[in-house]
This record gives sequence, C-alpha cells and structure tokens, in this order.
Amino acid sequence: MTVLVTVAALLVGMLGGGVVGALAGTVTGTPPGSSEPPPMTENFPEGDDRYLPGVTVTLIAKQWLEQANSWTCTPGPDPDLERAKHETRCEGPGRTDLYLSAVINHDDDAKVTDIRVECSYRAGSPMCRSLFEKFADALLQSQRELIKPATDWAEKNVDRDSAAVFGGIRMEISLSPHEMRATPWV
Repeated sequence: MTVLVTVAALLVGMLGGGVVGALAGTVTGTPPGSSEPPPMTENFPEGDDRYLPGVTVTLIAKQWLEQANSWTCTPGPDPDLERAKHETRCEGPGRTDLYLSAVINHDDDAKVTDIRVECSYRAGSPMCRSLFEKFADALLQSQRELIKPATDWAEKNVDRDSAAVFGGIRMEISLSPHEMRATPWV
C-alpha cells in the first residue's frame, strides 16, 4: 500500500510539474524559431511574372472551350479573392455523373494567374488524355515551338503525378483529383 501511495505521489508530482512548466513556458517564454520571415524562393512569381505568359481568358474560355468544344463558361468574381480578382468556371458537355471542368483565375483577360482542368473519367480514359493534351496545346499558342514537347509530356503523364515547365508555364498533373494545373514559373 505504501508503495502505491508513493508511486501515485510521484506521478502526480511529475504530471503537475510538467503542466506548470508547460504553462510557464507559454506565458513567459519566447517561441522557438527565427523571427525573420522565410526567404522567397528564386522562382516565386511576383509583379507581371505572376501571370501565365501569352495566355488569355479569351483564348482558353472563349476560343478553346466554348467555340471549339461546346463547353459552357461562367465568369464571376473569385469567391475567395485568393488567386485573382476574377474566376471563370467552365463545364464540359456530356454526362452528369462524369464531368470535365475548368477554373480560370485572372485579374483581367490578359492577366491569367492559374488554370485548372479536371477530368473525373477513370484512369486511362481517352477523354482525360485528350483534355490534358489539348490544354497543353492551348496554353502554348503564343510559343508554338513548345506545343509538341508539352503535348507529348501531357500524353505520357496523364495518369500519374508529374510536373514540367514549358515556356514559363509550370504544368502539373495530379491524380487526386485527376487534374492538370498551369501556373507561372520564372
């Protein structure tokens, strides 16, 4: 019995001391770590570099998605104002259980900050392969010499997590959700 009381007293003392020490450290101590902001990476886009080079909302939404492929696009303000002033959402035609969609974030027609296209069709689907290849093609219309390497990359990587840079545009494919995203890269 004496042993149990002694063990209990030691446990209470250790726990109580730990709690008091932890509280004292949070109230009076300096938080660990540097007070300096982390350095910006060399490729962090700022100013005009934060826009996709040669890409416009008209090119992607109007010409490629709506006119050439019968998608429906709806412009509006960016609901979070995180990426840009405006957001244009586009939906592909077809089934409602499987869908194709695109989100274009932009400050104005010629200032596109990023674009995501999503394909909910199964892995290996020709629909996703075609969407990602055509997306790479549309992104590089102002840099035509890069279209073939970019579309070849998209075809090869449609069903895997991958990223590559072509002409100042970082293209990234992810599987969950199955999407391809374009962001500026300097």
